[in-house]
Amino acid sequence: MFGVVLCLLYMQAFLLHAFCRYCLFSATPTFLLAERVVPIPPSHEPLVP
Repeated sequence: MFGVVLCLLYMQAFLLHAFCRYCLFSATPTFLLAERVVPIPPSHEPLVP
């Protein structure tokens, strides 16, 4: 889903040179949900000093 949204935003920005308000509103929750799903890589520092 995230990839589709990126593709559609690319088309709006670089092919159509216009943005659909409803498309942007629907892309916002997708970005916010993808942010929570993508794991954050662990740091390489030890937890106990």
